[in-house]
Amino acid sequence: MDVTPSGCGGFFGVPLLVVGLVWAGPNYWLAQVEWLVDQRWPELKQAG
Repeated sequence: MDVTPSGCGGFFGVPLLVVGLVWAGPNYWLAQVEWLVDQRWPELKQAG
C-alpha cells in the first residue's frame, strides 16, 4: 500500500484515506495499539 502523497490517487487519496480511517472506527485502532504494545512492551501487559 502506497501511503505517499503520489499514491492513493494523488491529492484525492488523502481525504479518502481519512474517511477510511474514520469508517474503520476506534475499535480497529484500539486493536492495533494493543497489538503494538504486545509486540513492543509485553511486560506492560503482565504488569497491568
